[in-house]
Amino acid sequence: MSISILIFSLILNLLMIDISHSDQFKDGFAAYTQGNHERALKLLQPLAQQGHAGAQFYLGNMYANGNGVQKDINKAMQWFHKAAEQGYATAQWFLGWAYLNGEGVGIQKNADEAAIWFLKAAKQGVPEAQYFLGNMYKDGVGVKKNIKEAIRWYRKAADQGDLAAQYNLGEIYANGEGVPQSFSTAVEWYYMAGKGYLEAGNRDSAQEAYDRIRKISPGHPLGQKLQKRLIVPDRK
Repeated sequence: MSISILIFSLILNLLMIDISHSDQFKDGFAAYTQGNHERALKLLQPLAQQGHAGAQFYLGNMYANGNGVQKDINKAMQWFHKAAEQGYATAQWFLGWAYLNGEGVGIQKNADEAAIWFLKAAKQGVPEAQYFLGNMYKDGVGVKKNIKEAIRWYRKAADQGDLAAQYNLGEIYANGEGVPQSFSTAVEWYYMAGKGYLEAGNRDSAQEAYDRIRKISPGHPLGQKLQKRLIVPDRK
């Protein structure tokens, strides 16, 4: 996934864009989202240099993708760090993702650093960060393996509607990892994830959730309910 696509997706999902600090930032952000990078740079760069965290974050994205400026990953990371160090949660989440993926965004992979930034964003309530932090605790990547901590962060993300976290909780209860095995609880989480995937138009993931329900609890009412939504009658 490219940085620009990731950032745009993150913007839509997190709804954490702070456009209240100044009309200049609001106008700069509008230009950025409309692809008018020359105007975005003119408006955002002075704000970033003055310490505006939101402007620093989007200026970093411009350098990361070469939008209106020459592409420069080092400068991009400098601006991302400036925003993140001011507590800008979206930048903290992105740094976690960037360090986790490493070469995919042109920097050296560093799971320890990724865990640090994910934790900062997770503590601010970013569900995507909570989900990734859960993964890291589950697999022992960047942190000491701790299934209890993984479950704690998955729950926080799942309670905010993170579908991947909901699905993973289904897996955990189905397998009895760190919790007493409970197929009924697993089905509830699988169903919640499947229902959400369907509403988001992701039928493949919804089908996967249904298949898991069918495997561990054949004929379960929630499985049947999800199945009815998966099957679309042929139109005559």
